[in-house]
Amino acid sequence: MSNQWHLLINGQQYGPYSEEDLLQFVREGRVVRDSLLWTEGMHEWVAAATLEGLFPAVPAAVPAARAMPRPVAAGNVTSRSPQRTTSAGKPATQRGRVGKAPTHAVPSGPYQPPQIKAADFRWLLILLGSGVTLVVIAIWAQWQLNHSEVKAQAAQIMWLRLMWLAAVGCLMAWVGSNGIYLYRIWSILQHGRARTTPAKAVGLLFVPLFNMYWNFVAFYGLAQDWNRITTRHADLNGAPKLNAKLFLAFSCCSIVAPPVALILWFPLMQQICRAITFMAMRPRLRASTPRPK
Repeated sequence: MSNQWHLLINGQQYGPYSEEDLLQFVREGRVVRDSLLWTEGMHEWVAAATLEGLFPAVPAAVPAARAMPRPVAAGNVTSRSPQRTTSAGKPATQRGRVGKAPTHAVPSGPYQPPQIKAADFRWLLILLGSGVTLVVIAIWAQWQLNHSEVKAQAAQIMWLRLMWLAAVGCLMAWVGSNGIYLYRIWSILQHGRARTTPAKAVGLLFVPLFNMYWNFVAFYGLAQDWNRITTRHADLNGAPKLNAKLFLAFSCCSIVAPPVALILWFPLMQQICRAITFMAMRPRLRASTPRPK
């Protein structure tokens, strides 16, 4: 069989798929005998049942026996499955094992994410901007008090401490909101067999040393799983895609260049918030959203 098969369902074309992908779709029930397939060299679409080796052979009806068959001794019965051939004329190997999930657009049922709230990227910007601004003001006020000839009064010291507390509170709220949004988007992917759970995705980022590896799972793996799952479901065609290269660069810079990672945080979290907001929409609105270019 060819390794460049196209699938036609409800007037929409999917593919190309390999032979292993088609066998996987048959096992999952996504490709049936009436499904239409086409590959290069064919003049028209053909039913999947006409392809040799794609479906198990249907045994022919046994005619009524006129005489009792001769008993066969145990251990002498052998069976040979028909040998499939590839387009090059070479015998194809049996693919009974479960292959990896394809990353192509696969027709599937509607996606069922949990009920979630939309994410607001502006809230993250407000928290980060407020925290950084308060830190700068507190540092400037502390420098003024240290270099002043007049002894600092108790009220000034109290206001300075409150300013530091407010700055720390804003930055902690910013970190916590990032964790909430990361937990939320991983919880969305659980219906599509994500590689990890939301609790692990967030919690293991706080484990020293191990988080250097887990950064790649929590962020780069997130982009891979999101793009794979949203591609497999027709009602998620309009879902915004996550830039896997951006998420990979963020994971690397988090280890070797934290200042650069902070810069990459802005487009990264903006994409995450946009993805969460899409999934927070009603199913009808999600299905009617046009495919992003």
